[in-house]
Amino acid sequence: MIGGSNVADIIESKNLDDQRLLKEFLGIVKSLIVYRSSPAQKAKIVQCMRKIVPDAYTLSIGDGANDVNMIQSAHVGIGIYGKEGEQAASFSDYAVPEFKHLRRLLFVHGRSVGVKTTNFLAWYTYKSLLYSIISMFMNIHNGFSGVSYFVDYYLALYDVNLSTFAMLGYVLFDQDIKFSDPVLPNTTLPKYYAYCRDEILNKAV
Repeated sequence: MIGGSNVADIIESKNLDDQRLLKEFLGIVKSLIVYRSSPAQKAKIVQCMRKIVPDAYTLSIGDGANDVNMIQSAHVGIGIYGKEGEQAASFSDYAVPEFKHLRRLLFVHGRSVGVKTTNFLAWYTYKSLLYSIISMFMNIHNGFSGVSYFVDYYLALYDVNLSTFAMLGYVLFDQDIKFSDPVLPNTTLPKYYAYCRDEILNKAV
């Protein structure tokens, strides 16, 4: 735990040793509680994290007007409709009615969108390659005379069927992990999320 004024003093300090210690400290801890911090100090903490770890993505979650600066300073901001008003939800990228819905937003919608987007890119690439390779060898065989191997209606329906209907069915009905299963423990959800980030998204075609 650390006070908001102390963090602000370190961030605004021109002493390089303080900046280095803060970077090492933030790299070691798994969680940090900052208490008694102003809206400006919350935003500075997020900005500091973005500066210290340029490759990291920041996520800010807030439920009141004093969290608006913090939400807008992060890469992704989530606002929660609460008793303090709807300011945080109005200025956020995503809004949820209750705090408990963050689980579904991050691990269900967030992970599923990443997996399905990656598979869509691979599907679209291979679909285009299939048509292009056949057309290329056909033109080589007939001496580039301009004769098409495919009939006109096939060309018209090829992209419609494989890009629209096939992917629509995949997006609507496919689910690799059933998150609604009550047997699925909460401790395994971060592992599924990390696998999607490291093994699927980072190694996408």
